[in-house]
Amino acid sequence: MYHPQGYAIPKLVETRLPKPPEFAEARAKVQEDFIVLKATELLESEAKRISQEAAKSKSLTAVAKSSGLKVIESKAFKRPDSPDPEIGTSPAFTAASFDLPVGGVSSPISLDGGARSTILRVTSRTPIDEAEYQKQKAETRERMLSTWRESYFQEYIRLMTESLEKAGKIRRNQKAMDMVTGLRAS
Repeated sequence: MYHPQGYAIPKLVETRLPKPPEFAEARAKVQEDFIVLKATELLESEAKRISQEAAKSKSLTAVAKSSGLKVIESKAFKRPDSPDPEIGTSPAFTAASFDLPVGGVSSPISLDGGARSTILRVTSRTPIDEAEYQKQKAETRERMLSTWRESYFQEYIRLMTESLEKAGKIRRNQKAMDMVTGLRAS
């Protein structure tokens, strides 16, 4: 192995097999994991209770405020958009937003890998603007077709190149490719 000060030759001095840590070593991590697990269980339980209570009373705002929780009313949003910066992009939230009927209350939805939870109530839904849709239909269709064609073509080129390389019919000169693309081979 080359080193700036000369060559280095590694030598195996000792082999240690993996073993579980002693309890004293692992205690802090086990305690932390247990606390996180119990906090997550409590969060899920409380969120489920609030969701059920809100579905019965038809007022998520009143139930949330009585529990001392913050209520956020998001602006209108489309499927690919984020409903609110605090919620971020959550596929489960977006799906529930468009699947529930107006007035419907969702089950708890986990955010940030389970660190936070949210419940939503759909207050309104804007119907599609048919005239605007008809204006943009052809352009949107062409854009989607172009994207699919490009994706299909790139996959075809990749598969053909792979096949021809395996058959020994073509070779790739990585150094030349790096020089052309501006990357330097190390």
